[in-house]
Amino acid sequence: MSTTRNPQSQEQQQPSDEAPEGRAAALFQAALLLVALGLGAAGMVLPGVDPNASSASSVLIVTEDAEGDCPSGGVLLSFGEDDNEDGVLQNDERDGSTPICDGSRGVSGTPGLDGMDVRMVATELDPGGSCLQGGTAYGWGLDLDANGDLEAEEVLDTSVVCHGVDGHSGTPGFDGQDGLNGTSGENGTNGHSTLLVSGIPDFGVCPVGLLLHIGMDDGPDGMADDGTLQPEEVDETVRICATDLRSGPLSDLSTGAANSVTSGCDSMAHVGEDLYVAMTDGVHGCELHRLAGGWEQPTLVADLNPGGDAQPGVHLGLHGASEDGLVLFDATGPSGQHDLWALDRASGNLTRLTSDGFDDTVDGGVMLLPWLDGHVLTRPGGIGLPWWTDGTYSGTMPLDQHPSFAGGEALRQWANGMQRVGMDLAVATSAGLWIDAEDGGGDVEPVLLHPDGSVQAFDIRTSGPSSPTEGVEVGMGIVVVAATPEGRQLIHLEPDQPPRQITQLVRTGSGQPPAFVGTTFGLVTVGEHLVFDAVLDGADASLWRWNTTSDDVQRLSTTMMNPGGDMAPVKHNGRLWFSCVTMTNGSEPCSTDGTVNGTHVHEMAPGWTGSLPRAAVPFLDGVALLADDGSGTALHRLNEHGTELLHDPYPAGDADAGRYGRLLVDAQRTVFVAHDGSSGHELHGWCHGGWTDAWIFWP
Repeated sequence: MSTTRNPQSQEQQQPSDEAPEGRAAALFQAALLLVALGLGAAGMVLPGVDPNASSASSVLIVTEDAEGDCPSGGVLLSFGEDDNEDGVLQNDERDGSTPICDGSRGVSGTPGLDGMDVRMVATELDPGGSCLQGGTAYGWGLDLDANGDLEAEEVLDTSVVCHGVDGHSGTPGFDGQDGLNGTSGENGTNGHSTLLVSGIPDFGVCPVGLLLHIGMDDGPDGMADDGTLQPEEVDETVRICATDLRSGPLSDLSTGAANSVTSGCDSMAHVGEDLYVAMTDGVHGCELHRLAGGWEQPTLVADLNPGGDAQPGVHLGLHGASEDGLVLFDATGPSGQHDLWALDRASGNLTRLTSDGFDDTVDGGVMLLPWLDGHVLTRPGGIGLPWWTDGTYSGTMPLDQHPSFAGGEALRQWANGMQRVGMDLAVATSAGLWIDAEDGGGDVEPVLLHPDGSVQAFDIRTSGPSSPTEGVEVGMGIVVVAATPEGRQLIHLEPDQPPRQITQLVRTGSGQPPAFVGTTFGLVTVGEHLVFDAVLDGADASLWRWNTTSDDVQRLSTTMMNPGGDMAPVKHNGRLWFSCVTMTNGSEPCSTDGTVNGTHVHEMAPGWTGSLPRAAVPFLDGVALLADDGSGTALHRLNEHGTELLHDPYPAGDADAGRYGRLLVDAQRTVFVAHDGSSGHELHGWCHGGWTDAWIFWP
């Protein structure tokens, strides 16, 4: 007996909404039934079928959806003989049906835990090892700690993808055809020749050497392409020296142990390329001398006071004027009066610029400062308006007669009501000349003389004289030290603002108003700070600063005393260098940038006496200064990192450098006064080109 699935019944079946697992169970049951029927076919008797019938017919079994017979779904199994042998079980051929139902849906189980994320990480491989040309290693694994990253211990497997080896270069293609020649451009301008000219160095710097001047023959101030390298055409000079640069004495006018430079006869200054010094030669008195080129043998400029001492520059110093064509200085002339003089450097002529009958026009209290294309000179005791001079006799006049003052009537009228003008304050700024003046009632207050001759008065203290001193330019105005009801304080003056008191200083302990502010260090600006001294503890001055931006006033050091007492402040590279005293170090060089953390003591000599610094000038990243490191006062280099000896005129003893005169520096050398053990106090020079890399030394 064979069995066949009814294709028609199969086509008529509708999709079931039963769960896939329910239908699978029903089909499994039907399959078991079919197997049972097949195994028992030989002796199986179906209801209503005659087993002894002579004809043989097929028994068909069909499956259909159980529908209503099975609430949870199932299969209806129908069977019967295929009487008409058409392969289809007709309804009238059905002998019976058996439903096979799905079981009821079970209760949902507890949800399982979320699965872990799979992550991958890529790592570049350097050439070599697994990949000769380099490549990438891809590691994958489960993010066990769910932190979003795949750690090394989480990697389950790693695959490596290597870069391929570079292929062989392809065959070069054929060259393309040459393009057409372009149109020729215009001829360019002929360039200037480069010239190289040798020269002999200044003997006062390098005794044996060579200068190589290099430049374009372009004639910026002369004739171009003339084959001659003019001074203004030099772009660079290579300096080669076959010896050490010169150092040592520059003078010995008073031979032997006598001093050529001494107290009251020691003014000195560079003007142009020359050095001018007040000296005595043992024959004449104290007169003005010139060292040509800054180093040649001193020569007498003139004997201004025959039979006596002219003492040039003793009060005002020596100053270059008219683009260094003139030297202005004070001196005693043949009449015995001490006045202002001018030296014409080109002609050598000397001119007395000021005179006032039988009285001196210059003493220790007057001030000389540049203003209005000339110089202003205050008068002794402040009696009368200051002088103004352009450096010539005809161009020297009382200030009210200045040509730009439109007659000067306003200035004269104001001056008629003043007893004194310019006693302790004179500062020139772009706004004008700030000066102090005393009226008929004895009130001393600051005034501003504008460049047109008009006068603007200020009243710092309404109840008495403010007596301003120590002015320094800040912003559009100046800061002075003046008397207030709270003692001497810093006052800010501006042309369009009333006076403003900056500080509220009081003496420590007593709370009394201070009487001494800016008396040793003065007022000096550095960056956004104004640094000054004030006596607030006992009799010793301390160091303070006012921040011009934040308006904050602060003491810079609790250990520094007497700032600037031995060496006045020198500004260089955003720092002030000066002397100060501490209880443990004595007098030493100190420096500040205007902040507490940037204020330091630079100990050069151990012990409480200190190195006693005398003078300093800007040099490299610090200063060159005259100080005693324990072996005598000599020339040293000082920066924030330490000190180093530059030149000692008397290595076997104390050169006593800087006792007289000043410390000067120009493009070639430093100059100061010292003795070398055999001569007296003379001029000494030290060429600094070896330190500033200005020279090449050969061999």
